[in-house]
Amino acid sequence: MTAIFLFTLHARNLAQLKEADVMIIDFTTVKKLRLIYRLSLAEMAALLGVSESHLWRVEKGERPINETMRQRCVEELELTSDKLTRLLDMYQDTLLPGK
Repeated sequence: MTAIFLFTLHARNLAQLKEADVMIIDFTTVKKLRLIYRLSLAEMAALLGVSESHLWRVEKGERPINETMRQRCVEELELTSDKLTRLLDMYQDTLLPGK
C-alpha cells in the first residue's frame, strides 16, 4: 500500500491523491501514537531511529518531523489511514472533559 505523507496540505495537489492512502503525521500525531501504544520516550525514539532528545523536541514542535521518521512510524506501527483514524479517535475519546 502506498502512503503519501502531508505535512502541509498546500504542498500537494489533492486532486492527484485519488486512490492513495493519505495520512497526516505531524508532531502531535507522533506524541498521541506514543501515548496510545504506552511507549516511553526512549522506546518510541528507538522505534523511530532517533535520540530521545530529538523526539522530545519533535513532540514539542521545536524540530520538524522528517520523512524517515514518518515512514518508520508507518512501518513499525503497521499504520494505514483507517487504522490511524481509529487510533486518533480512540485517543480523543479517552481525554478527560475539558482537555
